[in-house]
Amino acid sequence: MGICLPALLVSVVLWQGNSAPDTSATTPTQNQQTPTTLPEPMACHVPVLLGDERVMMDLEEYLLGVLLAEMPASFETEALKAQAVASRTFTLWNSSVSSNHDPYAICTDASCCQGYISPLRFIQQGGSSAQIEKIRSAVKATEGKVKNKKKNIFLL
Repeated sequence: MGICLPALLVSVVLWQGNSAPDTSATTPTQNQQTPTTLPEPMACHVPVLLGDERVMMDLEEYLLGVLLAEMPASFETEALKAQAVASRTFTLWNSSVSSNHDPYAICTDASCCQGYISPLRFIQQGGSSAQIEKIRSAVKATEGKVKNKKKNIFLL
């Protein structure tokens, strides 16, 4: 598990596994090149304070819960996408600077950081699976997108 901590929202790619190719089977000569296979990219995780419990959450799943708490699913899809980008930017920014919860950068109190509600709790409070999927689709459509200081959207 890794933590996606871009310094001032500069793109950083995290990888899991060994980035060096396995060359144990053959030894290349000076004229041969060893092929390099890049490993699978690792999911971005953020430290979250859920009540008194500190957990590492997948960024995109965390953002689903943020939008479930902060935006009605009846809003237009483009508004949900805009909120997903803004929430992702806020989350990553607070993961790269000192916060009220060091080393856990984000809490689930809307008056302090960002609101958050799990999909299960959302259903228990009268929400529907269709609403969750609408918001999940908006988060997925903007996956990896954040805003920089000039308000340009770019991919991590």
